[in-house]
Amino acid sequence: MTTTEAKTKTRAKAGAGSVRKRGETFTAIWSFPDPAVEGRRIQRSKGGFRIQKEAQLYVNEQIGKNGTDAAQGPDAKLTVRNVVEQWLEERALAGKRASTLAGYRNTAEAWIFPKMGAVRVDALTTSAVNAWMTELGKTGSKKGGPLSPRSVQLAGVVLRLACKWAADPHGVNLVRRNPAAAATIPAAPKTIVDNIWSREDAAKFISYVTVDRLAALYLLGAARGMRRGEICGLKWDRVDLDAGHLFVLETRIVVGGTSIQTSTPKTAAGQRRVPLDPSLVAVLRAHRRRQLEERLAWGSAWTDSGYVFTMPDGNPVKPDHVSDRFTRLCKAAGVRVIRLHDLRHGVASFMLGAGISPGIVAAVLGHANPAVTLSVYGHSLPGGTDVAGEALSRALGIC
Repeated sequence: MTTTEAKTKTRAKAGAGSVRKRGETFTAIWSFPDPAVEGRRIQRSKGGFRIQKEAQLYVNEQIGKNGTDAAQGPDAKLTVRNVVEQWLEERALAGKRASTLAGYRNTAEAWIFPKMGAVRVDALTTSAVNAWMTELGKTGSKKGGPLSPRSVQLAGVVLRLACKWAADPHGVNLVRRNPAAAATIPAAPKTIVDNIWSREDAAKFISYVTVDRLAALYLLGAARGMRRGEICGLKWDRVDLDAGHLFVLETRIVVGGTSIQTSTPKTAAGQRRVPLDPSLVAVLRAHRRRQLEERLAWGSAWTDSGYVFTMPDGNPVKPDHVSDRFTRLCKAAGVRVIRLHDLRHGVASFMLGAGISPGIVAAVLGHANPAVTLSVYGHSLPGGTDVAGEALSRALGIC
């Protein structure tokens, strides 16, 4: 069959519906009479089908509805919940990270669906979206109090993204317009990280934790700023103790509060080489010996998971267990209880405070851009604005 014949076959029934291949997927295309203008037809489409047959079945289904919601054109009885749910499904099919999808869904269920879920999209206005976000800021929390600007921003962004997808004339084309496109989504306040230990508290914790079974885990957090998911996802084949480095290539994260999934870092910069100085190498060697002793003790019941940090039976540690244990260790060490993730903030602040280049700090932490590092931790630079002001005065000949 020639290419032309294949296209003709794929586009059969062009007067009512057809299927077209776009990249690696197929798009269903159908049309129906415009109820407002006699003799005119309205065309709609839905993409993302992996198999041509599925797309054709969808076309047939839409054409066969005759006079139902599908034949009435976009917006017909579609609610905000309908649009957001379909968008979430499409994002899942597109391979969006499970943790990101869980965040989208939590945002929708907590702040979008309760007030906006039943609202018809064709009746939704920009002013109504703005009023909804204003109300969230006043009474959107679980207890009926103010919701943080960051949370209001997330809710607005999720609604806008879902409606933008639904209104794409070259995509699913479910709605005529994006009612959230012109809405005023509040800007979240600049993140200022200040919940970190002093150098004295950090040293005190490190001294105490060295005898803990998972000492190496917490030292990687305290001395290299690795994320919890990165540490929990670390395998021995990514560690080269002789060369003095490890590679962050996978993560183990909690999704939806209960499910643990293996994933990859969010950005390319997150996949990185982490240097290990002789002291960290020694700690990891001791950890490896302890793990081998546990393997011998458990015998055939031991699970060879390949992970660096495991339970005594060889199964990988659970991320929440790591956090809970960290809290207990903080209390036992007599230092202020902080989040495990705050160790990462401390590493960034200590390095910048020691005069290490923001570019190097960003590389160690896995930030995609040093600008991100500076925007969050810039206040930790030695001398800060005082040094900058003095240098400028000297340049101008003032002092």
